[in-house]
Amino acid sequence: MNTWSAWKAGWGRVWTRKRLLLWLYLLNLGAAAILLFPFRRLVEEMGKTDLSSSFRSGAQFDALYEFYFRHELHFKSLGFAAVGLGFLYLLFNVFLSAGVLAALDSGPQVTLRGFFRNVGRFGWRFLRLFILQTIALAAAVAGYSIWLKDRIDETAKAYTTDVATTLWNVSGMAVVLLVAVAVVVVFDYARIRAVVENRRGMIKTAFLSVGFCVRRLFSTVPLFGLGILSIILLYAGYLGLENLVSILAGASFVALLLLQQLVILGRLAIRLAIYASERQLFESFAAGKSAPMPETLPPNRLAYPPQPWPASP
Repeated sequence: MNTWSAWKAGWGRVWTRKRLLLWLYLLNLGAAAILLFPFRRLVEEMGKTDLSSSFRSGAQFDALYEFYFRHELHFKSLGFAAVGLGFLYLLFNVFLSAGVLAALDSGPQVTLRGFFRNVGRFGWRFLRLFILQTIALAAAVAGYSIWLKDRIDETAKAYTTDVATTLWNVSGMAVVLLVAVAVVVVFDYARIRAVVENRRGMIKTAFLSVGFCVRRLFSTVPLFGLGILSIILLYAGYLGLENLVSILAGASFVALLLLQQLVILGRLAIRLAIYASERQLFESFAAGKSAPMPETLPPNRLAYPPQPWPASP
């Protein structure tokens, strides 16, 4: 199966599981509301009129910066709480992804009970993969800071123009970004392998996924790139419609809020499509490997064992 066929098949799976998309949206909305509950006093102190007037301006950078500058002390006082709640929200999505990947193969009629049963079944395995992924990303950043950044700085000093120096610094960040994308792709397929093959050893699963991604490099990376491109186009469309909605709706805060919810729903749909297409791609290659046709078998192997010739009467 090629990349485009897997991408279309992934969207087909999402379309037949619209109920799953609605559940994900409601669960994310509820989790965000619960996690933001400690910040209710911050909103009250800043004032609802102040908050709405800043975002009615079209959420421009200048308005957001002035909004932050006026309430800088309030934001700093809750900085550690924001980091902790963000980490909890990240863990929440790690466990949700376990139910999502399992639900993508449970038929169009996805039940809420089965979804949460798969969350409990695969969630702790996904948590171990998340820890391994965090270690791999931290190692990539540390390698850039300790080894690559110094060499880039030394090379950039040999140039007298600011443009050349900037290009060298951007090239170093591009290397880190490519490594980060590779890590994300590898662990996406590690999660898929853990569900499809019901694996429990996550370290071995991660290394097997590295081999799979290397062998299928020209299928796995472009497929993930289609998902990233879709997200970029989604947010580009949002930025384009934001000013239009502000003008047509009379700078209504409610209209902007509805538009933002549609963007969140679209982002969840794209993320589901990425998971579904990656699973479709993995299953297509796994099926071809585990069940070869008789003509593809080596000459010294047969698809079926030879039947004994009956004894002569």
